[in-house]
Formats: sequence, C-alpha cells, structure tokens
Amino acid sequence: MSLRSRDVRRDDDRGTSLVEVIVASAIGALCLAAVYTVMWGFTDDVSVASDLAAAQRDTRPVIQALVIELRQSEPQNASAGGNPVLALDTNAVAFVTDRWAAAGPELVTYRLESCAAGLCDLRRTVVAADTTSVEPQWTHGDLTLVVDTIVAENVVDPATSGDALFAGVSYPAGAAVTTASCDTAGGTQCDFDLVAVDLKIDPNGLRDNPRVYAIYEEVRMRNAD
Repeated sequence: MSLRSRDVRRDDDRGTSLVEVIVASAIGALCLAAVYTVMWGFTDDVSVASDLAAAQRDTRPVIQALVIELRQSEPQNASAGGNPVLALDTNAVAFVTDRWAAAGPELVTYRLESCAAGLCDLRRTVVAADTTSVEPQWTHGDLTLVVDTIVAENVVDPATSGDALFAGVSYPAGAAVTTASCDTAGGTQCDFDLVAVDLKIDPNGLRDNPRVYAIYEEVRMRNAD
C-alpha cells in the first residue's frame, strides 16, 4: 500500500508577509517618534528653564543699579525745572544722579542699541560733571566718560514687543498719565514723578516659541519737584 505525501504545513509556519512588515515598521516608527517628541520636549524645557534662570541672575543686578540711580537722581541745574530726567523715549533714558562720590553729579544714560532680529543690547554710560561747572549749575558738555559698557544682551526690542522700555508716569488724579517722549534741552520738560522700566530678556531668540524673562518697575525719583 503506497503512502501519498500530504502538505502538512501549519499556518504559523508560513513566515511574515510584506504587509505585516510594513504595518509593524509603521507602528515602530510612530512609537519612536512619540518617545523622541517627549524626550525633546523635556530637554527643551530644561534648557529654557536654565536660560531663564541665567537671564534672571544676570538681569537683577542691572535693574537694582538702575533703580538706585533713578531714585537718587536730581535736577542737573536750574534750567531743568526740578526734573531729574533730562531725556526719555521708548528706548532710552538720561538723567543726573548723585549716587557716586565725585565732584558733581554724573549724567547717566541707558540706551538700546545694535538691534537685530527683534533683540537689542542695553548700554549704560556715565559722564562726569564738567570741572568748570559748580553747584547748582552743573553741566556735562565735556562728555568725560566714566563708564561705558553693555549691561544686558538679548533685550526685546520695543518695536517688536509693543511695550516701551522706558516711560514717564504720573498719577495726578488717580489715573496714570504716561509720557512717552521728552527732552529738556529741546524744550519738552520731563515732568513726571516716576520712571517705568519694562525690561524683557529673551535668552534664546532662535527658539520657535521663545520664553521671555520680564521685570517691571516703577521708580519714584525722590528729588523730583
């Protein structure tokens, strides 16, 4: 009696089809993408937090110095009309301060410069009083520099943020009155009680979704009339 050969292969011996390989590969790619997204987001958050902490650490001393100088500002001379601030606009403020021990008060200027891609440098300059001038008619026409340095980088340009870095503020009737621009030498007195400082630092302007460290101060000038 002859035996006929029969195909006794079972279904689980047939191997893997191309469709199954494609499906498995797609699922694996999705899982890897999800893991990468979570890891990238976590790494990015840590990096942003570190950048913001560094911005806070570097900016606090700048704001503290600016606040002290503004509080101790004083009118330059009689023609200043009792106003310590000599000039102010969105990007800059110039005032005379008696903070430093010197023959006569210094003329201090904070100004944004070198703006590019929405970010600027904040420069601080200090000019000594002219040696030929005396109290109360101090002058600073000789432009003798005592300090000239960049005190903050990556400052958000007010033209980008829409918020002025510097502004004069008064509250004559309870409501805020803002002075956006003044120049004592040009005939527009800087007649206000406080200077508002709205400083925003973008520690990494290359990010798609930058996070900004912001600090706002309203500084009352104790020697303002």
